[in-house]
Amino acid sequence: MNSIKLISGIFISFLLSSTVQAQRYRITDLGTLPGGESSEANAINDRGVVVGDSTEPAGTHAFVWTESDGIKDLGNLPGGGAYSSAYGINLKGVIVGASDFSQSQAFQGSTHAFVTSPLGLQDLGTLGCPDITGATGINSSSEVVGVSTVPSCSGGGQYRAFKFSHGNMQDLGILPGGTFSSGKAINNSGHIVGYADCGSCLYGDYHAFFWNKEEGMQDIGAFPGDISSEALGINSSDSIVGAAYYHTGLTTAEGAFLWEKDAGIKDLGALPGKSGATAIGINDKNQIVGVSSYGPTDQIGTHNHAFLWEKERGMQDLNDLIQPDPAWELLSAVAINIRGQIVGFGRHNNQERAFLLTPVCNSRWRRYEDHELADGEHDFDSKRDRHRGAEVEPCGMSTSPSNDEFHDAVGQDNARDVGSNQEY
Repeated sequence: MNSIKLISGIFISFLLSSTVQAQRYRITDLGTLPGGESSEANAINDRGVVVGDSTEPAGTHAFVWTESDGIKDLGNLPGGGAYSSAYGINLKGVIVGASDFSQSQAFQGSTHAFVTSPLGLQDLGTLGCPDITGATGINSSSEVVGVSTVPSCSGGGQYRAFKFSHGNMQDLGILPGGTFSSGKAINNSGHIVGYADCGSCLYGDYHAFFWNKEEGMQDIGAFPGDISSEALGINSSDSIVGAAYYHTGLTTAEGAFLWEKDAGIKDLGALPGKSGATAIGINDKNQIVGVSSYGPTDQIGTHNHAFLWEKERGMQDLNDLIQPDPAWELLSAVAINIRGQIVGFGRHNNQERAFLLTPVCNSRWRRYEDHELADGEHDFDSKRDRHRGAEVEPCGMSTSPSNDEFHDAVGQDNARDVGSNQEY
């Protein structure tokens, strides 16, 4: 009887330890455009399509990456040529970003927001000034968020967060007493987050905001004692992530946060050995990604590491969740989709590269540190662990999500026509 209880206890302990085992990931180098030296990923949709930017001989161009076709140059707005970057993509494959638009006007070097169409990149225009404009996100209804400028235009105008829908660019306004705002992310309900200065803000400081149609722009504050905050991501439940900034002696450090309507703002902490963090992306499972560092003044790559935060495990260094590889150092994670795929950028063989992390099923075998395997017997990249026969295929990855995944990601109505207008 005692032996049965002992065996049962061991089995239950094994199940519990398996449950809390950290997810492991397969890494994919997304490469560069032809002739390019570096690349960064900025967004991923729930089909696993990635967008970002890459250097190329003429400058920096927006790209789209698919598993079947690899990396593809999206080009520029008509009249441009040296710069473009893609910052968002929805489930239909519609992409948004920023591009230069003229190399001959007085505002040479400025950008306009774009959205992809069957005819190429389409200029979304501005709120009134021909200055810098950019699109930073897009939802399942193809509503776009970004930043533009309003008159008076002398000196460049004033920055304003915008929402673009049905051919109209809407100025989202400012916080009470403020002068500028910038939109960073939008969810499928059309709710928007970003940052703006305010009447109670010190000069040069700003606060994170939440905007919806009913109540307009609302200040969501920061941690007690902080001087600034910015909201960078939002999911379908209106959970918001970003960073708050505070003084530590003569320097300024950042703290990653999660804001929820019922719970308020929560400090997500930092990776061991780091003093700060910025939360950048969040999915509908409240998995959060970002970057942890010694402070906002760090040179990228000097002290920065990409992280994944989950309620059950807290903040984890993504470099610890991939096969140890001296060629890779993951510096920043910027987006995570409903399947748990993560994109960002890192250093690969001393070159900045966009990466895609894909969850690997039955990955527990990689944590059997007490078992020594012969050389070559424990191969992370093989289809099957030769010692234990554990599958290492990507978890639930397929060319098209299931109907349930569509429903979770964009709602039943939008799910019916996803794919009919898909560009990528």
